[in-house]
Amino acid sequence: MKLETGMKMPSFTYLSPYREGEIMSEELLAGKPFFIVFLRYYGCTMCRVDMHSFTKRYTDFAGRGIGLGVVLQSDPVLLKEEAPEGTFPFEVMCDPDMKLYERFDIAPAKSKLGMVGGNIGGLLKKRKEAKALGF
Repeated sequence: MKLETGMKMPSFTYLSPYREGEIMSEELLAGKPFFIVFLRYYGCTMCRVDMHSFTKRYTDFAGRGIGLGVVLQSDPVLLKEEAPEGTFPFEVMCDPDMKLYERFDIAPAKSKLGMVGGNIGGLLKKRKEAKALGF
C-alpha cells in the first residue's frame, strides 16, 4: 500500500533496540503529526549521515510538535550494541524482516546515485560529511 498525501498512516508494529517485544504504532503516534523516515541499515554510511542530520534537526521537529521516527532494516540487538540508548533523540524502529518496507511499498534504490535522487553533488557532499564524521 503506497501512502498518498492526506492518507492516515495505518496501525503497524515494530521492534525497538531499547524496549522488549513488538511496539504498536499508536504508542508512538499518539494522535500528533509524525514524520517517519525509511532508511536501510545502520551500517550503511549514508544512512548514518542521515541519522546524524536528523539528530541535529530534531529540535526543529519537536519545536513544531512533530514526532520523528526512523525505520531501519537493522536487527534491534545489533543496533543497540552499535548505538546505545540515548544516542538518538527520536524513535528508532527496527524492521529486520522488511514487513513495513513491503507493506508501504518502500523499494530499495537501484544505485547509490538513486539514493540521492540522481543528485551527484548531493552524493559527493554526503560522502564528504561521512568522512568528516568518521563514518
